[in-house]
Amino acid sequence: MTLDKNDSELFRLIKSMSRGEKRFFSMHSNRYENVKDKTYLQLFDAIDKQKNYDEDFLRKKFKNEAFIRQLHVTKNYLYNLILEALVQYNNKNEQTLHGKLMEVQVLYEKGLYDVAHKTIFKVRKEAEEQNDFLATLETLKWEKQLTTIIQSLSDPAEIQKIWELEQHYSDLHKEVEEYRLLTMEVHLYQTRYRMLPKAEMEKFRKMENKPLFKDVGKPRSASAKWQLNLTRGMYYLTIGDNKKANEAFAKAVAIMYSNKAFKERNIGSAVNTLGNYIITTFLLKQYEQSLKAIKEVKEITEKHASIDMKRRAFRNYFIALGIYLDTGRMDEAVEQVNDMQAQVDCGDINLPMQQVFFYSNAATVFLFRGEHRKSMQYISKVINFPGVDRENADIYYFSRIVELINLLEIKDFDLLEYRVKSFHRYALKRNSTYKFEQELINFIRKMLNGTLLLNQRNLNVALSELKSSLEKIFKDPVEENAARYFDFLGWLESKVNNISYAEMARRRAVNI
Repeated sequence: MTLDKNDSELFRLIKSMSRGEKRFFSMHSNRYENVKDKTYLQLFDAIDKQKNYDEDFLRKKFKNEAFIRQLHVTKNYLYNLILEALVQYNNKNEQTLHGKLMEVQVLYEKGLYDVAHKTIFKVRKEAEEQNDFLATLETLKWEKQLTTIIQSLSDPAEIQKIWELEQHYSDLHKEVEEYRLLTMEVHLYQTRYRMLPKAEMEKFRKMENKPLFKDVGKPRSASAKWQLNLTRGMYYLTIGDNKKANEAFAKAVAIMYSNKAFKERNIGSAVNTLGNYIITTFLLKQYEQSLKAIKEVKEITEKHASIDMKRRAFRNYFIALGIYLDTGRMDEAVEQVNDMQAQVDCGDINLPMQQVFFYSNAATVFLFRGEHRKSMQYISKVINFPGVDRENADIYYFSRIVELINLLEIKDFDLLEYRVKSFHRYALKRNSTYKFEQELINFIRKMLNGTLLLNQRNLNVALSELKSSLEKIFKDPVEENAARYFDFLGWLESKVNNISYAEMARRRAVNI
């Protein structure tokens, strides 16, 4: 890869390295005895010490070094050297099926056909255990070729057996791909809408009638069974059937964890599957199961310490926040927010939507804690975040609603009046037709025109009426999805009873 002069990819690559990887890189570099001028190591150390990439600083620091005149050359060399070391480091820690297939090819090219033939059987066994059907098919190609050479076609029955196995695993691979496409179809809906509009929901529900979804023919491999249950879980979660979603995700977790080799080959998918299970246990208020699974995700992440694993695990910390809010443990919620903010600040979590979701959740935490100005600061980060699809992204939509509630809480009626009008125009453009939104806006408008400001009794009556209306509205699964973003009923209950949200949550948790 070639780096441009002002690119920071080198900086990001170095910052993504673990201590073990950096130590291995140093050892790896020292093997190049013919390279006397190891200026690239000086550059590595200098960049590693930077908090933010600063090329001007590097040029000043190394102004007397010869390599500075061609800094881009040294950067390119260092970048490629790091990648080479990282590849060797990962191969050292995990001998992949691909690497073992390369060993077979080496033996074959050396003419050691009998040794290669024995080796390929072991590789096929591992591939079968991992449900890696493409690798299995590759081993069968080698088996057929090696059997032909060794036996000189004297045993056509053996070739026939291999051919039948090829057909079998080809069918299994095709089956997995069909289920994967079904999963992607569900995922496409979820990507665009976290809360499906009614018209889209009607289209989406037709997916349940597809033969693959109904389990017609029944999937044969663990991989296909896992994929099907993952798809079902995602589907039921989207339509609001949390119990069925939880059952499907629990089956997906069980399938993956019953096959250690399959799980280890798909460790990222294992974390994602656990994450989906965590979401549904949380929605069903099974907090002990949620926290237990979150702990397991954390242990996996620590074992497989990589930026990718940290990002996969990050979303589960949103559930931890939700548990702390639901049980009134506000101090622990703030502590969790601070831990997550630290991960964002250090660059481990730099995916835009993860950052936006974090800012939105942090805003909710501080709203319920009564720190409304701080909540507004996080809302501002969501609203002003570059690249957010403002018309389709539900997280942006709900952040605008949380902003209105903050303004209502601090009684900034002048700004609230302006924001309500702005939100109304935005909702019309978004083609929003949710009843809960209309009820909330009507309540705020009554506040603004002074109808509810005459006395506390009128306000309490209106709050109670709003709560009753929303309870009825949220019986609709489409409308109920709104509660995943903000606990409207909990907020209203604390207002009606004139207690803090934390106190309300603790009382409510006793009855779970």
